[in-house]
Amino acid sequence: MEIADKMRAHIKNGDEIMMVTMSSKGSGTFNAAQIAKAQLEDEFGYELPISIVDSMNFSIAYLHPVYDAVEMAKRGNSRREITDFLNADYPKQQLVIIMPDLTYLRRGGRINYTSAIIGGVIGIVPILHTNGGVLEPIGKERGMTRAVDSALRIIEEKCPSRRLRRVQLVQWNREEEAKIIEELIRARFVVEEFLPITNPEASVTAHAGVDFIGIAFAEADTDIGENHA
Repeated sequence: MEIADKMRAHIKNGDEIMMVTMSSKGSGTFNAAQIAKAQLEDEFGYELPISIVDSMNFSIAYLHPVYDAVEMAKRGNSRREITDFLNADYPKQQLVIIMPDLTYLRRGGRINYTSAIIGGVIGIVPILHTNGGVLEPIGKERGMTRAVDSALRIIEEKCPSRRLRRVQLVQWNREEEAKIIEELIRARFVVEEFLPITNPEASVTAHAGVDFIGIAFAEADTDIGENHA
């Protein structure tokens, strides 16, 4: 098993291991890593310094806390402290996706063929949101402009303080719309950190297609004052 081989090499090198996976409800990586850890502990005969965290999220929404974890490691925090932080922080991470192209929703079984055809003809744009580790439809609008406005209202509902700790947009074939959404978010919310708009990794486009905008965000824990993004 590739995961076990990589873990074994690090353990033999005297390293501690911190592994973060995308949602276990959308990928088998978390369970595979747990199995690999158990096999290695049987092999070595003792509890190994391996932490495996299920992000319960996708794409950039599961990467953001990793940035903080890296900084914690640089400051000398222990693996257990970082693990506790990640397990507490991941439930705060949210992802809203605007999907003008219904093809991949149909292929993934989220909508049927007839709905995809009719929706495409009349310009229905679904909006998805992560909920309990699953990417689920949370709304739909006719046209991209209405879909963007609806997505922003969803963010307002999820973050009533309108204070966001970190925001990042991921897009494919929607760069201009993503820039507009960024400006709208800056106007409506106080944002502590706004990361650059990015493109998705291949695993995301395989499920979401090549025509979408995702907004990853987390509500600020404290009063962060003026927007300095």
